[in-house]
Amino acid sequence: MSNTVTGLGSREAEFLTTFAAKGKGIFTVEQARQFWGDPAYTRNVLGRLERGRWLQRLERGTYLIVPLDAGPDRAWSKSALALAPHLVDPAAVAYASALHHWHLTEEAPRTVFVQSTSRKHRREKEVLGIPYRFVTVVESKFFGVVTQPVDGQPVPVTDLEKSLVDAADRPDLSGGIVQLAQALSVALHRLDWRRLEAYLDRWPTGSPAKRIGYLVESLELPLSDREGRLRRWRRSLSSGIVDLEPGHSGSDGRIVTRWRLRVNADEAWRPREPRVTPNRRRERSDVTGRESRVAALAEEEQLIAELERLGIRYLSRQSSYQASKVRPPERLLSDLVRQPHARVRTAAIALLLSHPEYAEAVPAALRQLGSQHRLTLESFYTAAVLLQREHVDRLRPLVGERWRWLPDLLSDELGLPAVGPPREKLRLLDLEVRYRTGATVNWMGTYEAVVEKLMRDRERQPA
Repeated sequence: MSNTVTGLGSREAEFLTTFAAKGKGIFTVEQARQFWGDPAYTRNVLGRLERGRWLQRLERGTYLIVPLDAGPDRAWSKSALALAPHLVDPAAVAYASALHHWHLTEEAPRTVFVQSTSRKHRREKEVLGIPYRFVTVVESKFFGVVTQPVDGQPVPVTDLEKSLVDAADRPDLSGGIVQLAQALSVALHRLDWRRLEAYLDRWPTGSPAKRIGYLVESLELPLSDREGRLRRWRRSLSSGIVDLEPGHSGSDGRIVTRWRLRVNADEAWRPREPRVTPNRRRERSDVTGRESRVAALAEEEQLIAELERLGIRYLSRQSSYQASKVRPPERLLSDLVRQPHARVRTAAIALLLSHPEYAEAVPAALRQLGSQHRLTLESFYTAAVLLQREHVDRLRPLVGERWRWLPDLLSDELGLPAVGPPREKLRLLDLEVRYRTGATVNWMGTYEAVVEKLMRDRERQPA
């Protein structure tokens, strides 16, 4: 790093270290001018520091200090969510990004959605390689914003209930109506239903109430005073028919008059009634299918209960089942990566970070898996190795006396370089897994989300 450090003058180094020490890792030109004095000289210095990659410009007049530990190539970036309030004012992380922040979705969206009452000249923008989408709303829709710590930075995010109302208002920005149905199911026991109702009452249009009411009814969600609540919602509905999935090509769906809603999308979430048919073979097939789904749900609940015994408690579940013991490590790892739901599969990363001794069982677990699931465990294990190195200061206290470094067993298998910054290797792992699976998933964001879930879970647990 000496060649880059010596590229700074003493006064420039003082400027960077002083601002960083005062918590001004992101600053404006006006704040810099107060340090340098002359406006023209300030612009000259900032331009020179930006060319030297000591600064990165976020917006016109707003700069980010690149830390010294970014390395000689100055490869570094802040958390995607933490940058949002510096790109528009006022700002709130919202829609799909907020749903993922509250753990209501399984995969991290590649785009950061930011809600504001201010209108940006460009609705979409890429900053530090991260795509942002700015959504302008009227004042009456901008509320329910809370400050959340993200990578040690305060970030404004729509709260749990407002995130669901926003998703019902704009499903197109939130993963679609199927994603909203999933989010309601996952949030069921965490929701403040009175607050949700209050938000629906103050909303300037009736579309969110119609969609949420219909989904709560269709999903048969067991909330308190369910029927009374649904009746109150129906009595307050606005006139006019709205589409269940706005912008969806299916415009000829059936009309549900009690919700004043056109069902113009596939209801993949809806509980299916058993089909009545004289064909005994089909009846047996239906029974087998139901039994298979029940067995899969029971296995998921048992796995989550076993993870809870190991101190991993961030996964929500539908029963109060308590596991009396935990299956052997190699079987637990292999069973986790076979699960159909990504939120349960990625818990294998949390398991390895919380219990690094499970690394010894990885070779045996891999031998139990077919090629598809083997790749999943290989990538999850390697992600855990790199995350442990990147977040060592946060994870070591969590693991305590069990701490040990996860050995890098599989980088060669995945075509990753033997050396390099953990974050850069995580990015390469993301690209490699996308190439091998053909899935355009934000794997890097998914891996990072596991660490955040672990840390938040630990913060909620009593000391």
